[in-house]
Amino acid sequence: MNRKIAKTDGRTKGSMFGQLCITRGDTISECLGKIEGDHRGRKLHVAHFESIRKYVEQAERVCPADSQGMLEFLYGREEWTHGKGITPEQTIEGLRRGLAPSEAAREEFRNQRQAMKGIMSEAKAQVVMKSNRRKRVHQWGGGSINMNRYMVAKRTGKPTPVYRTMTRRCDTPTIRLAYNYCLSHQNKLESFLQTVAMAGALAEALIAEGFGVTIDAISASVNDGPNRDWKCTTIRVKHLEEPVNPERLMSTAYPGLLRFYGFRMDESLFKYYNGNCLDVPVQAVKMLGYDSILGKSWNGHEQRQRLIGEVKAVIADPNAR
Repeated sequence: MNRKIAKTDGRTKGSMFGQLCITRGDTISECLGKIEGDHRGRKLHVAHFESIRKYVEQAERVCPADSQGMLEFLYGREEWTHGKGITPEQTIEGLRRGLAPSEAAREEFRNQRQAMKGIMSEAKAQVVMKSNRRKRVHQWGGGSINMNRYMVAKRTGKPTPVYRTMTRRCDTPTIRLAYNYCLSHQNKLESFLQTVAMAGALAEALIAEGFGVTIDAISASVNDGPNRDWKCTTIRVKHLEEPVNPERLMSTAYPGLLRFYGFRMDESLFKYYNGNCLDVPVQAVKMLGYDSILGKSWNGHEQRQRLIGEVKAVIADPNAR
């Protein structure tokens, strides 16, 4: 695996944020190699962050919000950058504290949760699911004794495991979800809310079925610079052992995560901030280690069928006939 290290001990020359865009501390992005089947031979570059807080803190070191270059970039674009009715201060506080942008964001999550129940039911009816729940089993020791089996074993003289116990939770299959919050310029706050809420509702539905789930927020796009490679930033928003926290999850629906923080981070990590928002190729999804990446293109009239197909893919037992 090749590593591309962005030197961060000086100013970012040629930056859209001007000569005051200063980075402190080394930032590392990795090249995962060429995407198989891509006729253009594009590569996939990725940078990982453990949490939203760490990502935001790094972005503020890369280019402070009150730098001259940042102020010039944002001039006259506040509603587009942060969303209608959202101030820069609300974006900063919401991301740092894990607060949803508005009551409308919370309502969107509830709506997606309700819709996901029907989607999960339809998907389950069409596949044989992976074994994902704890099961009662019999073993040679430990647990509670099954007296009926004990008496049969004693009477017949046939060795039989007679202690009852449950299988461990560690046998639960893990599903690695991600959602792409990199949306094109015409999208408004509502599109960000729907994409994030859809991912959270799907995670809740999978957990209810006994699966372990991780969730990452990712910003993936095709570089609009000379190389036209894919660039992707991944941020963990739900660890395996954690429940889904709707409030914290919806805090990543601030458009400012992309437009206020993301652009300056992309320029630091990948040397170019602009990009084209496309569906992430299947091979790239695998290279990133995800089972599914949800995105804006899933919205609209095709959303239900695409979600049913994706749910079937992640819950189906590959060994079922």
